Amino acid sequence: RPVNLDVLLSETPALTKTQGNIQHDFDMYAQTLQNEGYQVLRVPHAEPGPFSSYISYNNCLMEQFKREDGTEVKRVFLPQYGVQRLDTMATETWQSIGFEVIPMPLASLAARWGALRCISQWLDRDPRG
Repeated sequence: RPVNLDVLLSETPALTKTQGNIQHDFDMYAQTLQNEGYQVLRVPHAEPGPFSSYISYNNCLMEQFKREDGTEVKRVFLPQYGVQRLDTMATETWQSIGFEVIPMPLASLAARWGALRCISQWLDRDPRG
């Protein structure tokens, strides 16, 4: 079942304290994609502030493949921030589209404005230094 982020934001005023009007931007992006025929499911998001962490459940790692026996694997390595209500909403959203959720406790990393892809990027080094 799709999660209604607008309800969450109205019930959690601290999440609406962002730079600019980011909610409007997200709404416009979602509408553009829906107009092109895409189904848009939204997950919680909060921009970092001077005393708050960046929370993004879109900054995840997904894998989807078929095993040799033909079974399909759909997994998402999903950040968890220790905010139970938000972590649950994000988990349920990914599960609703058939993904097995592998929780990744990243609250400490997020407090330093890092994210899952930040710690999983390929580092290409020239062998000559």
